[in-house]
Amino acid sequence: MKAPQWTTEKIKSGFERFNSEYGRLPSATEVDSTPYLPSSRWIQIKYGGLEKLRIALGFKDSHFGKGVFRSQIAYRVNRRGRATELELEENLKNIFGEVFVH
Repeated sequence: MKAPQWTTEKIKSGFERFNSEYGRLPSATEVDSTPYLPSSRWIQIKYGGLEKLRIALGFKDSHFGKGVFRSQIAYRVNRRGRATELELEENLKNIFGEVFVH
């Protein structure tokens, strides 16, 4: 089977499809698991990375590690961490009793 020929137009179309399906552009991990996009490694070699490719394709939001994107990530991580902490505390109370958990 012949590997797909990734043109800039095909990649942009893939990004637009992902955006239509998920309401945002894909991260590197999501690029790697999306069959209608090339690997993030290929993008790194060909374009110098996802941020540079997003800029070249004309997408306004190009860097997912700063600004509002970073704030959203921090918010999700903090919520998940707090929920896990409370769940662990409850499990430990059930095993050892509340007096020994604090």
